[in-house]
Amino acid sequence: MPNECPECKGKGTVVCWECLGSGVNHRDVNQIMGSSIEKVRGDQSGVRNAHLFLIKGGPCFICRGKPECPCRACEGTGITGFDLGQYSGD
Repeated sequence: MPNECPECKGKGTVVCWECLGSGVNHRDVNQIMGSSIEKVRGDQSGVRNAHLFLIKGGPCFICRGKPECPCRACEGTGITGFDLGQYSGD
């Protein structure tokens, strides 16, 4: 039987664990990622201004400037104890 997720209280989202809800990077991501930041800066995948997510003061690289993220405990569903394997799909 599904239960309300105790981590997010059934909401499906939690305060971002990186920026703590501010929506802003408090440190340069290259301090975390090292040289791999250069790969992102040089990426020509069509993502404009992707480097802004990597600098101090830019939008948080985890929540992208939104103060909340999907709950990791319930994967954003708001419920736990629900097993899709118990349903055959009939």
